[in-house]
Amino acid sequence: MRFVHNQIESFFETDCNKISVLVCENPLQLTKLTEELLQQTNGNDGNFRLFKSTGLNPKELSVFGNVELVLSPFLLDFNNSTLLKKLYKHLAQKANGDVFYSSTVELKKTIAKYIDSLLFDEPIEFSFEADLDFSHLFKAADIKFIDSNKNLPENLLEYMEIIQTFTGEKLFVFVNIKSFLTQEQLSALYDTWLGREYNVLLIEGRQSEKMQKESVVVIDNDLCEITC
Repeated sequence: MRFVHNQIESFFETDCNKISVLVCENPLQLTKLTEELLQQTNGNDGNFRLFKSTGLNPKELSVFGNVELVLSPFLLDFNNSTLLKKLYKHLAQKANGDVFYSSTVELKKTIAKYIDSLLFDEPIEFSFEADLDFSHLFKAADIKFIDSNKNLPENLLEYMEIIQTFTGEKLFVFVNIKSFLTQEQLSALYDTWLGREYNVLLIEGRQSEKMQKESVVVIDNDLCEITC
């Protein structure tokens, strides 16, 4: 993927065996860029643009729905409504697939018979849908992802895997994530991200020692742009 902004000369590639890092040392500019990106991930207009490929005819993608912005690694929502809807849809498709189809049909018949028995001696007439939408059943069963008490890198990886599996390819943008991780943890994360071909951009408020697997762009206090 390619990620650009009309006020930043450099662009950020996620397909080059490097982790892209944007260091913005000017606090006002960092705030402005972060707020703008947040607005765009919520469906509003802005100056960030995302492209699918780096070829001659790249396909532009909406930032909304294709960028996962993580402002705090401690507030990862493993069970937000979007993810759960995707999970229930996946399970419903699985229930109607070849392996579970016969069991699904029998269970629908059993449930319909059970409901019919419940309503049989009621003084008021009722109707119900015998061909159940199993996604509603899974919601009623309160099926959720387990948010286990793992360490921070493990939580990040699990969250990214869930997002990627159930909502498709994303650009993951982390703000100031380096403040919470050691160089050893970062190096291990970089190896995993690159190995899994995750699209990742780090936005940092201060410059740290450049790591081997990083491609770094710095916007200094005077808004001068430096590529490292």
